[in-house]
Amino acid sequence: MTSADRMRDLVKIVPIIPKKTLRKNLLGFAALYLILVAIVTWPAILNPACLAFPYEGDRGANVWNLWWVAHCMTRLQDPRWTPLLFHPDGCSLLHHSLSPSNGLLLAPVTLLFGPEAAYGTAFFLWSILTGLGGMVWSRRWLDRLWEQWLAGFFMVCCAYRFAHLDHLNVFSTAGIPWAFWAFDRWKDKHGLRMALPCGVIWILTIFSCWYYGVVVGLYGVARLLEIVCKRKSLREIGVALIPFALTLMVVAGYLGIPLPGPSAKPDDIPLGIKVFWSLPLDSLVRPAWLNPLWMLPEFRVHPGIVFLILAAIEIVRRIQEHEKQAFLLWIALAYAALALGPVLKVDMKVFPVPLPAYICLLIPGLSQMKVYTRFLYPATICLAPLAVLGVRWLVDKLGEEHPRVSFPVLQAIVFLLVGFSFWFEQALPPFASATVYSGKTQVADDAPIQAIREARGAVLELPFGTSSVVGMHLARQTRHGLPLVIGEISRMQNYRKTFLDRFPSLLLLDRMVTEERAWSEPSIHEAAETFARDNETLGIGAIVVTESLCTQQGKKRIMEFRNYLGNDVQLIIIRE
Repeated sequence: MTSADRMRDLVKIVPIIPKKTLRKNLLGFAALYLILVAIVTWPAILNPACLAFPYEGDRGANVWNLWWVAHCMTRLQDPRWTPLLFHPDGCSLLHHSLSPSNGLLLAPVTLLFGPEAAYGTAFFLWSILTGLGGMVWSRRWLDRLWEQWLAGFFMVCCAYRFAHLDHLNVFSTAGIPWAFWAFDRWKDKHGLRMALPCGVIWILTIFSCWYYGVVVGLYGVARLLEIVCKRKSLREIGVALIPFALTLMVVAGYLGIPLPGPSAKPDDIPLGIKVFWSLPLDSLVRPAWLNPLWMLPEFRVHPGIVFLILAAIEIVRRIQEHEKQAFLLWIALAYAALALGPVLKVDMKVFPVPLPAYICLLIPGLSQMKVYTRFLYPATICLAPLAVLGVRWLVDKLGEEHPRVSFPVLQAIVFLLVGFSFWFEQALPPFASATVYSGKTQVADDAPIQAIREARGAVLELPFGTSSVVGMHLARQTRHGLPLVIGEISRMQNYRKTFLDRFPSLLLLDRMVTEERAWSEPSIHEAAETFARDNETLGIGAIVVTESLCTQQGKKRIMEFRNYLGNDVQLIIIRE
């Protein structure tokens, strides 16, 4: 039998329930994925909470996300709006990367063990489910069990997921392969039996990461076009539209139902982004090991040259043998095209502009939000079965040249070599194991947290300049539970600007602890008077200063400022 004869038809339909052998060994395969991720993040498996540290940046904000959704569930509150940020008005979270699916699914862990434990658990959980989802989905193209596992391995151990350890929503990749599988089954049997699960998986994916919701939607549209092109009856097409209708209703309800609170207006937050995404072309060919993972920009991660060559082998083979190219290739190219961008936004209108990122950086007035790998990763998922077919071709060729070597032994050798090559090129252990683990193992309610809890009123954290600092403030709030005056998180810049304009003392106090130059005594006195007037509205009961983020002059000034505070406002110094 030739290698071509061994290739499975790429449109063959498989049963809705995984094969008996896959079901029987499901826990074993899940354990293998867990072991691999545990090696990469060692020793985080011993205490998953350590993956939530350090708090600076998006990790702190995502710890807050998990805590806030669980907090709302126990109090039957609407999580789309919070009174705990930008006190006393509160703010809308509609445009914030809240990832409510994660908050909902991990709420038991959050409530029992804390949001830090839930954060670490999420990474291990979604890694396992991404691998299993990849196995189940790739069965459409791969009929050998270990080949299905290898496809899942490519999806789980891509450096993209580890480079995004700061982003709860982005490393929650399991929804993509499971939604792809659901849409494939829905295309084959477009009835209610698959339409409803398909819609539910898509909705959960949307509310774990908006980017992945778009990714799944594009895949679903491609499958819907196949149904329409086959000229099915109107009834069948109507049933096929159920996942889209269900998802549209849920998203419209999430965005359209009025929010509680006096300032809960979605229009308060203009996104103000002119260029959405673009991919530097060298990212497609630059191996990850040229930059150690701890220095690896999350936007320059690609699946590796070995992986791309394996996929290319299968694509070239099909061209040589005049076979129709796989659907996976075309959908992967569509995702890659999205990653190449950029997209220009003018007056709320979006226009595709096919220019390299570096050219855009030279154009005055254009800015970037570099999220292109979030569209390149789905292309990697789509290419994974093709890469495995490339591995199969390689094994078959070697088997023809070395007939005395048994096929299982040959396959095992090739799988190990390919796996280690992929592993090395992704800059995974032993190169990165120490980089994703901060060394911190537990959350302690220290004296400063106790002092904050005893404060009567809101909390003002200083300094509050950058989002990385505010991430630490948000994580701290999960422990003391008091409202923050400034709590900037993603896409909340407009709230912060409004507060600084309305309460000028906030910016004065931030400058007080961060400026190097000396202030005169009258300047400090004036800042104290301005703060006293503003605090009549703000109701601040504690000013918390992180000493390590202050200048030497700032440390002296804040101690002088303490003399002007009344008994109703505490000054708490945190030394970390």
